[in-house]
Amino acid sequence: MFVPDEEMARTLEGWIGLLAADALADLWPGWSAATLPVAIVPPGSDGVFLLRGPADVGRPVAGRNARLWPDLARVEARELDRVGIEAPGSAIGVLRWRGHPPLPLASGAPSGGAAAQLVEAWFSGWWGAGRAADAQAPAAIGQETAEAAEAAALATVEGRLLATILREPCEPRAVWRRALQLLLVRRERRAALEEEAIDRQRAREIRGGLPAYVALRWAQGRASAVAAELAAALDAVLADLGSAPPAGRDASVGMALALVLDRMEATFAAAGPYRRAGVDIEWRERVRRAPQAAAQGLDAALEAVLPLDGGSRDEAALRVAFGEHDHAAAVEAARRQSEAAAGARTALVERILHGSGTLMAVDVSALGPPAVHSPAGGAQPVHARLYVYPEGADFHFPGGCRVTFGLPVACDLASGLLQARVAARPVFAGDDGPVWEEGAAAFSEGLDLRLPGLQLLAVAGTIHPIDGGFLLRLLR
Repeated sequence: MFVPDEEMARTLEGWIGLLAADALADLWPGWSAATLPVAIVPPGSDGVFLLRGPADVGRPVAGRNARLWPDLARVEARELDRVGIEAPGSAIGVLRWRGHPPLPLASGAPSGGAAAQLVEAWFSGWWGAGRAADAQAPAAIGQETAEAAEAAALATVEGRLLATILREPCEPRAVWRRALQLLLVRRERRAALEEEAIDRQRAREIRGGLPAYVALRWAQGRASAVAAELAAALDAVLADLGSAPPAGRDASVGMALALVLDRMEATFAAAGPYRRAGVDIEWRERVRRAPQAAAQGLDAALEAVLPLDGGSRDEAALRVAFGEHDHAAAVEAARRQSEAAAGARTALVERILHGSGTLMAVDVSALGPPAVHSPAGGAQPVHARLYVYPEGADFHFPGGCRVTFGLPVACDLASGLLQARVAARPVFAGDDGPVWEEGAAAFSEGLDLRLPGLQLLAVAGTIHPIDGGFLLRLLR
């Protein structure tokens, strides 16, 4: 039996209370963390505590009242390898356990915020298992300012509608009337998009929004202060949805839609004319059963119960939504913001091309189309063939070549050129010696370049000195 000291006992008690089985049950149909093991690593611990782990692993743990904690076992550091658990590092969020799925890791002092993040990551891993990954694609390039302003204005109206439904008193007919307006605004916003782009948005709403929704449901039952913080953060995004980055925006919309559907479900019996006869809402079960993480997304759950007619009644409802949420002013504000953002992107590209530091131009035209991931979402257009990732991006090419920028990078679609400025002056050598100012060099045995803000991995290519920096042509 392991007897913790007073401080460690308080830490364990806090985590056990936050991760109790009753708090983790019935958060989502078909999923429950109530029986899943959790790894707990208190501050200063040289081992791991397993909550709900196998009975034959570790030894029992006594609480401050000298009684054993049910379902909690201590695995000493020297025992970790014997039972097949990889010891955690400071940045590891899970424990690897031979023959078992990775264990979620609760480390440090217990807090509702940390537990909510754990629940969100826990559900996200389960929901994403076996479902199609959400590939990130560049934003549409060369979009006209008027089109961009209209899309942003519609997103603003959508955010205001979501916020209104979630804030207003739960009067059934008002909830369902606004939900109908919401569905119509979403259809209007997506009318100019390709079906592939719509599917990506729906996937992000599901994959980002549902885990956040499940974490909020957990917090509502176990950590009310955390639930209030999560709700306030969501409300802040919805208040200016037209300006939010696409990836974060879609996840927030997905979370809000789930909460709206909850509110609709709670008022289903009293929804009157907004309720279809003989149709049960049961939206969570419907989304869970849908193939490929809900091919039609949360829209399908709305459409299953909202009576659209495709005619004058829908047009009237859309006009009312535009009037109530000041669509015209949102268009004008979005137009001004779009013009200012376009100017800022142009200035950013000018700093990349003509600013201080070493210009690193990477020609990737021979490598094929990359998979692109960026912390700020998709690319931002500058003109018909040039776009920019203000916070950098990771380009992963077929065959294994990889170029990762941790600083602003300009991308020329026509020539396949990536350009950035780094605060370093690298010295290159090719197969036949160093790269001189008036010459070029080839490399055929690999290039592993690591500079502040730039990492590059390639097999073969050439290096050319250019005015203010270098041109790297990657061949494979």
